[in-house]
Amino acid sequence: MTPESGKTLAGIGSLLLCVPFVNIIGVILLLMGMNTLSKHYKDNHICDISLIIASILHIICSILSLIGFMVLFFHQSIMGLFLGLLLLIPIAILQFIFTLIAAIFFKNALHALAEQTGENIFRTAGTLMLISAILTIVLIGSFLMIVTYIITAIAFFTLKNKPPKQSTYNYTQQQTTTENTFTKFCPHCGTPLPPDASYCSNCGKQT
Repeated sequence: MTPESGKTLAGIGSLLLCVPFVNIIGVILLLMGMNTLSKHYKDNHICDISLIIASILHIICSILSLIGFMVLFFHQSIMGLFLGLLLLIPIAILQFIFTLIAAIFFKNALHALAEQTGENIFRTAGTLMLISAILTIVLIGSFLMIVTYIITAIAFFTLKNKPPKQSTYNYTQQQTTTENTFTKFCPHCGTPLPPDASYCSNCGKQT
């Protein structure tokens, strides 16, 4: 899969995250796209085991939401509705915890992608995702999370293909440094020697 296909999949997946119950497909597409970009940029921090865990937790959150919806709206009696509300409390707590953990992992992945691409919009999206997860304890967090998914999708769709960062290792400088360690030469055979050498390592004569 090419980087172009990867960013397209990730963008579509980010948009699908906005749609309840369809967001499971969105998580899978986002994970596939991030995995492709991780291989392209040769950076495992973009897609590693933590992002896979985050994706699984996000899917679990969607399933818990579906269960909560069914419990709340399919009980006709007052007693059934009461029991449904009691069941929703632990579901809501688990969903909050899983959403928070997933947001932390996704934030780290998006920050790594921002580092590789130079696109700070990924960093903004990652930070907003964590803030949104914290605020899901109140209603505004859910709306902010949708905005975050849209921003993330825009970041993927507008991402320009860039080659992976090259190593900044300076071979010439290293070679010069190595040569500078030999500041003395054997007067008999010309072999470069450390400055404190008393005998030549090549001919064995005293210097």
